[in-house]
Amino acid sequence: MSILDLLRKPAETSAALREKLAEIEGQIPALRALADAADVERSRGLLTLTDREIEVIEARLARARRDLDRARAAREELDRQVAETARREADAVLGTIVSSADARAEAIARRLHRDYARHAAALVELLNEAIAADRQVIEARDALRSAGRPPDAIKLVEERAAIGTATGLRVSLVAETSLVPVANVPGYGSARLQAARLGVGQA
Repeated sequence: MSILDLLRKPAETSAALREKLAEIEGQIPALRALADAADVERSRGLLTLTDREIEVIEARLARARRDLDRARAAREELDRQVAETARREADAVLGTIVSSADARAEAIARRLHRDYARHAAALVELLNEAIAADRQVIEARDALRSAGRPPDAIKLVEERAAIGTATGLRVSLVAETSLVPVANVPGYGSARLQAARLGVGQA
């Protein structure tokens, strides 16, 4: 396939353009060898060949040099096309990554606004029940203590529901939970107190 045919061969992607570029680069050494050989032949024949014979060689040399120049020009053009197409492809991939992340973040944000109040309301109610139950446990412990019995015979909700860690510590679901006030939900824990200081929501 000629250089012009290769250059005109359809190629929409950077990979296809690189294939064309590789084909053209593969032809350049042979084209260079033809031009060099014709040049040597002309030099050697200047003193021995007729004008007509020299003209034939020069015509062959001109064709060989033109083909080599065309191949080099095609290589430069394909280098440019590869770089440009690769940039477009990279931009398209980046655009897909960004739009996918943006769409997912927007969808989750909408869900968070929609569902947070419902879930928070149930959690606040449960946590407040835990606090009330622990008050009752504390009263029961006081009664045990007054009766001369061990007060730790009954455990707090906070103690029962604590989560164990790999280091042997226990994390309290009651004390460590923090919920921001939203809609008609008053919030809970440090987030509720912070919101009250900032005048946000219902503290």
